[in-house]
Amino acid sequence: RKATYLDLLEFREAMECRIVEKVIDNATPEQLHALQAMLDAPPQGPGSVDYYFHYRLAELSGNVLFSSFIDTYYDVIDEIRQVSLQTGSRAEAIYLEHTNILTALHARDKTAAKKAVRQHLKAVTLSVQRNL
Repeated sequence: RKATYLDLLEFREAMECRIVEKVIDNATPEQLHALQAMLDAPPQGPGSVDYYFHYRLAELSGNVLFSSFIDTYYDVIDEIRQVSLQTGSRAEAIYLEHTNILTALHARDKTAAKKAVRQHLKAVTLSVQRNL
């Protein structure tokens, strides 16, 4: 509870860089295509595409603690998303950032995947800083 949004984003960067490395090692092409399909046709109901995207990546890593973390901190992650979305163009940008992560995953390029994660979370951080 004492952690700030920026603390959580910094932690997520470290964790999600490891997640994408493990996804590259473990995920099948079909699983990655399903993730792209989910981005293109988001699930209906509670939760956001952003949550499902990051949660599914964590699941595909094969480490149950990664997905447990995303699930446990979903409320705070969603608060961050809501603050970030106060910047009008963020929804479209988030889609493109997620697509960039997926492109690197399909290419099995760990360096590019980690770079795409960092760019995504940096954009979120900047948006949160502007809107707080």
